[in-house]
Amino acid sequence: MLFTVPLIIGLQSKWQPPYQAVEPPVQVDKYASQVREGDGKVFLDGDLLTLVAKGKENPMSVLNRFPTPMKQVGGTDVWIGQARFKDWDKAFFSYSILRDGKTEPHRFRGPRAPRFPSEAKTLKGSVTSYTLTSKDLDGDRTVDVYVPPMANVDLPVVVMADGQSCKEFATVAEPLILAKKVRPFVILGVYHGDYTGPKDSYDFSKDFRAREYLKLADPDRFAAHLRFVCDQVLPWARDKFHVSSRREDTAVFGFSNGGAFALIAALERPDVFGGSMPSSVAAYDPKDLESLAEKGRGTKFFFVAGELELFSRNTRQAVDTVKPRVANCTLDTYYSCHDEGMWMLGFAKDIQKVFPIQKR
Repeated sequence: MLFTVPLIIGLQSKWQPPYQAVEPPVQVDKYASQVREGDGKVFLDGDLLTLVAKGKENPMSVLNRFPTPMKQVGGTDVWIGQARFKDWDKAFFSYSILRDGKTEPHRFRGPRAPRFPSEAKTLKGSVTSYTLTSKDLDGDRTVDVYVPPMANVDLPVVVMADGQSCKEFATVAEPLILAKKVRPFVILGVYHGDYTGPKDSYDFSKDFRAREYLKLADPDRFAAHLRFVCDQVLPWARDKFHVSSRREDTAVFGFSNGGAFALIAALERPDVFGGSMPSSVAAYDPKDLESLAEKGRGTKFFFVAGELELFSRNTRQAVDTVKPRVANCTLDTYYSCHDEGMWMLGFAKDIQKVFPIQKR
């Protein structure tokens, strides 16, 4: 039985953002005068955050559901959104500008926001795509594999949900490896299932990413995907790349729906995963989580969530359930939204705890 989207979203209710949208916007001319046509900027004045863009169509897109709406000012080419929050100076989030048909990524960072991890401009290791035919998922699935420079045998391994982002996360992993802040490790970026429904409407039954990552939504498809990861992808990687087979050297990481997968997968298969890094955890069944948490006593959990995102509530509740029952459980929160920059920051910090440098 599939759960519907409204029901799953309903499980995220009762969360209120800590900031307040400003309606109508104030000092519009002051900010608009500093923005060129076809461009967009973010301004911070005390507790007032202002997003401004100019264009017939709004060229500025705040990524990953940051909920400060941008509205057109009268019949002008100015678009503006404002919100008040006492801790904007600690906040960070991603946005993009559409210019000449190309998307330019940008990042806002308040003066007291955490420093971002170093990112390798060119990888010394390799990211290679492979295609595996899955008997459990009835089709082919891509796996991107990051192998660090000077790789050896029995390296630790991270299974990454939404493996399409493997290379981006490898760029923050490699500087840590080269600086000897973490043991060299392999990333197995398992691609998520596709959406095969109509483009002009949404059919949850055709959203195979959600069905494979959310046990609550489709227990059978979730189980099939978990078998594919544990019983096919990992044995294949151990044979081809000679990664370690020890559970202490095997972790799972994911964000959003993938964060829910990282959480439940580690509890369902404590024989496989010794570490789990769930970020911005999406929907799960609280009763199921409480029951499963009893199985994961020897597993280490490192959670990440944004204070400005809806999923912070789910993540905190998961931590409250899991923490009393497992070997190690931490939660790091940031003044960010549902944002890849936050997930990369959390990954770079937590991977050092999952695979620490071994003392001799």
